[in-house]
Amino acid sequence: MRALVDDRWIDALLDFHRAPGQYRIEVHRLVNLEPVSDLYFVRGPSPRLVWNYLREVGPKTVLRKARSRMQEGLRNDKWLSVGEGRVLEAPENAPLGPGAPVRFVAPTHPRCVERLVLPAELVLPGCGSGDAAELAFVPAAHARPGSTGRALSALAGWMPESGAPLPLPPQAELAAEVDAALRRARDARARRLPLRPRSPVVERWAPPELPARSSERERPRAVLFGYGHYAKTVILPHVRPALALREVHEVDPSQIPLRRPPDVIFDTSPEPRPETEADVFLIAGYHHTHAPLAIRILEQGGYAVVEKPLAVDGAQLKDLLEAMDSGCGAGLFACFHRRYSPLNDLALLDLGERPGAPVDYHCVVYEVPLPRHHWYRWPRSRSRLVSNGCHWIDHFVYLNGFSEAEECGVQRFRNGAVECWAVLQNGAVFTMVLTDRGSERIGLQDHVELRGERATIRIRDGILYEAESSSRVLRRRRIPKTLPYRRMYREIAARILRGEGGDSARSVRVSTGLVLALEEKLAAATGAPA
Repeated sequence: MRALVDDRWIDALLDFHRAPGQYRIEVHRLVNLEPVSDLYFVRGPSPRLVWNYLREVGPKTVLRKARSRMQEGLRNDKWLSVGEGRVLEAPENAPLGPGAPVRFVAPTHPRCVERLVLPAELVLPGCGSGDAAELAFVPAAHARPGSTGRALSALAGWMPESGAPLPLPPQAELAAEVDAALRRARDARARRLPLRPRSPVVERWAPPELPARSSERERPRAVLFGYGHYAKTVILPHVRPALALREVHEVDPSQIPLRRPPDVIFDTSPEPRPETEADVFLIAGYHHTHAPLAIRILEQGGYAVVEKPLAVDGAQLKDLLEAMDSGCGAGLFACFHRRYSPLNDLALLDLGERPGAPVDYHCVVYEVPLPRHHWYRWPRSRSRLVSNGCHWIDHFVYLNGFSEAEECGVQRFRNGAVECWAVLQNGAVFTMVLTDRGSERIGLQDHVELRGERATIRIRDGILYEAESSSRVLRRRRIPKTLPYRRMYREIAARILRGEGGDSARSVRVSTGLVLALEEKLAAATGAPA
């Protein structure tokens, strides 16, 4: 579809995916009201920041990160807008059918696009013409400061994937504010953007000549769900030597590159389509989609390579474990990179404990503060325990052979910090403090201490290692920060190439089960919905 990209009206974006219950609307008039900021981590140019990261991760990774961030300008440019148009596609039995004129609210969308997909609650009957040859675009520069209206401002930043209730006022109040905004904009000088010839609705784009699979000896075909910064800078560079990326699913069309590679299909559907064919599915989208996608992939017989968290509630975990226990699917791999650190072998050696002996784990974790509308804050993403804390919880139970948890507890402090603890059946003790108060010089930072009967081990930021006994320092070691990620994806890919199974259902049950048990206790303590 056409979109305003760098002030050029070009046919460059894929269409938004339309789910049941949603309208697809051809936009005839669009009025930007206010920018929606604090959706993403947006870094301005900073030589000092680049220097800090160069020292931590090296020039190749910094270059990869910089290239990815430079491609996110269109994604970052989201607006609260109102407009008029006509219905192209409507929900079944909807009161407004195809061709009907409508008014609408677009709460978190690109600056100006030819078509929008919106839930029925944000679409109102209109009285304009049923067709138009041009789109009249009114930028926010023509709006009076503070003139948006209370009801409309409350909608800024809302997204249907969030699981948050739509903050809708009575329809009459919403309609009055939409009409007022449209009336004010009618006196402004609108930019006229052609709508003819109409571009076709395209949610799925395939290269004109997609290479065919010529032999069974070729690399396994992979599909990626979620084309975010992490996928572009970490997942794909490390799996591509072994896997052939054939398809990318990304729900935000502004995240998909305008110049698409000639051998990859791009799709805005959040799920695989009937024509999707692959051996491996890399799942890195919104957290609440991980478990449902993994279950579907396993039921289809494929490999599911799943980023954290594996599930966001008990029902998802139950369904996932049932799919794994049924024996369907090639296997599931959980992408907890700390399991793959070479420091694990050193730690178990330096602790000198017998197999199965408890390894106590104590950590303090600093997280970068989240932007106000960031998707980690969505109700469906749950708390920071699920979004990030799962890394250290999983590392703890991994070092203890996935011993079952006997008891656990959690509390939140007035400054937002979260403290949690757990005791395993083998006697191992875990404590963790999560906070976002502190320096974000190099982003996320952590201090971990492992303790046994005869040694203490300190690991800082996953790269600096020191082990000491009661009489001396046993060893110091430093590893590259990206090494565990590289080892993880390459080992997973190698296991897939050998046709091996994935992680055990026990490891998923113990690790994710403890995370969710702590999450439920946190929700109960804070009065948040479980």
